[in-house]
Amino acid sequence: MRRGESGRRIVTVATKSSSKKKKASKLSITDAYWEYLLEHGSPPASVFKFCKEHGITEREFYSEHGSFESIEADFWQQTVEETLETMKADKDAELYDSRQLLLAFYYTYFEQALDHRSRFLLRFPSLKAMGSSQLKGFRHAFKEFAASLMEKARDEEVVTDIKRLNDLQERGLYPQFRFLIDFYVKDSSRGFEDTDALIEKSVRFFFDTARLPAFESTVDLFRFLLPRLR
Repeated sequence: MRRGESGRRIVTVATKSSSKKKKASKLSITDAYWEYLLEHGSPPASVFKFCKEHGITEREFYSEHGSFESIEADFWQQTVEETLETMKADKDAELYDSRQLLLAFYYTYFEQALDHRSRFLLRFPSLKAMGSSQLKGFRHAFKEFAASLMEKARDEEVVTDIKRLNDLQERGLYPQFRFLIDFYVKDSSRGFEDTDALIEKSVRFFFDTARLPAFESTVDLFRFLLPRLR
């Protein structure tokens, strides 16, 4: 066990080559966990067993992660944070209006999700688990983005600016985001073009209804239906 250049602990995993000789591949604890999870379809039986199989101590594991669940929670949060970092690196994004900014977030998110689609297919909590503790950081990161986006939209006067609706508008984007991910997980269209089409229609729908007095009841209905669509 040693630390890599980023300071993360490295575990050495023994694998067999075609000649049956063992060779070492270096994985972080996080990557080793996800590799196990995707290969076996479920988490290791215990932290003790995981550590034993990967030649690390429990102290080393717990110095970085409180549990297997926290490894997954960190990953889901990072998917949002890395999307925002990618957008910040795009100088053109500074010129986007609020509608274009939301479209850019969704398109960027799902483009980057392709790198880990297997993780989404296997482990992303379903819509029925809207309050999943694994998504606490994920939800918080997205809601911070949503709050900033809606402030921009109100400055542009493209949504209704009524005090009692402001928070609802921000919270209304999270169920939409979850719905898009759920659709993406099920999407088998070529190049996920159905997901792209749904993103465009969903963003248009959100901004169109956000200008209407009926926005409150629309969001309430949407939140009621989401967990019951599966």
